[in-house]
Amino acid sequence: GASTRQATCVPLRDPRSISWPIATVRPELIQVCADASEEPAATRERCALAAAGAMFPSAKKRLLTLNRRGFPPEAPEDVIVQPAYEWILISHSQRRLYLAKG
Repeated sequence: GASTRQATCVPLRDPRSISWPIATVRPELIQVCADASEEPAATRERCALAAAGAMFPSAKKRLLTLNRRGFPPEAPEDVIVQPAYEWILISHSQRRLYLAKG
């Protein structure tokens, strides 16, 4: 059933103080949630990506769920929503392609 709890956005630790590896690809922010199909989980995940996106405006934003049934009812246009297994398979094949070129 639907939850009556309210989700709130909380500030994140400033990741600009973290030493990030230098990459030649566009950075990506990945939020993972088993099931974001209901509130307050959907709001919590959107808030987390929005907060991180504000700190890294050029980064891609991605929300991974356990399966398609876990997709949130709504997602911002700039957020890619996909099941984790799909992301793993696609990422693995892209890594193999990259390694084969190198």
